[in-house]
Amino acid sequence: RTLLEGADGRLWLGTRSKGVLRLTFAANANPIVERFEMAEGLPNPSDNRVYDFNGELLLATHRGLYRFDEAGHRFVPDPRFARLFPQDRWVMGLRPDAGGRIWMHAVDEARNLRETGAAQPQGDGTYRWVPTPPLPLTVTDNDLSTWADPDGVVWFGSPDGIFRYDPAVPKDYQQTFRALVRGVTRGTRTIFGGAGTEPPLTLNYADKALRFEFAATS
Repeated sequence: RTLLEGADGRLWLGTRSKGVLRLTFAANANPIVERFEMAEGLPNPSDNRVYDFNGELLLATHRGLYRFDEAGHRFVPDPRFARLFPQDRWVMGLRPDAGGRIWMHAVDEARNLRETGAAQPQGDGTYRWVPTPPLPLTVTDNDLSTWADPDGVVWFGSPDGIFRYDPAVPKDYQQTFRALVRGVTRGTRTIFGGAGTEPPLTLNYADKALRFEFAATS
């Protein structure tokens, strides 16, 4: 699924279900192929994706971010991101920006929570998770791609569409606001909103799968 050429000319490959491969090329010979799986430190053989981070390999896994320990010939958790989340998350779609942040998509599989945000560098070399700016993203699929422009604008591509985040636009994320409910539907049936409808005092149990449409005044 992902490819990365290292500074030494070797090629790293992240696969869908067969761990990570490393290809070492030699003149007039077939490349040497190494496979890294759970015996070599991977938390899961599936969905391991390789990314470039300032010229080094960063591996996104079902249990956070890993780096390769050449001396031990195995993958180990990257200590810089050890406190990024309160518990392990499946991460993907990594993209560093000009400000040193690493944008990514993170899934808490235990709680079925999906967040898109940035790992913000701290003074001690570690990173802090900041999910607030792209919080409105409606992401229903794990295959999210990310691109950071040199001017700081970040793009997110997903099956739900393309989203653009511009950090130059000032916004107070702590500002309070009033939410106005504009419609409630179940499937194609309108429960509240539109002409001639009134909110019922009770709902049948079969009406539990609801879709809310709402707006804010600012």
